[in-house]
Amino acid sequence: MQSDWLKLGLLAGVLIFGTGAVPTEGVRAADRLQREADLARAGGQWDIAYPRYRMLVELFPNTPHGRVGASRAREARAWALQPDRSPASEDPVSWTYEILDFFTWP
Repeated sequence: MQSDWLKLGLLAGVLIFGTGAVPTEGVRAADRLQREADLARAGGQWDIAYPRYRMLVELFPNTPHGRVGASRAREARAWALQPDRSPASEDPVSWTYEILDFFTWP
């Protein structure tokens, strides 16, 4: 009888103290990656933001951080593939934007 209680106590101790990694460490890592990517995104550094968002997607799939990372990675990829036009470009599209800006500027 005594060994049964001892086994039960040891199993309870393993259950309480041996649960593995702390979930807050993973959340902190996800927050750090997302913050780095958001800062790069705010600065227009799409070549830095995209890999960070992809890491979020790969390391935290099917989580809120992973889903946000996936949507922002798509956005960063689109921005990186089609950058803004140069203000010094002289083509019909820039002339159209200039005319539109002239009439709509307050």
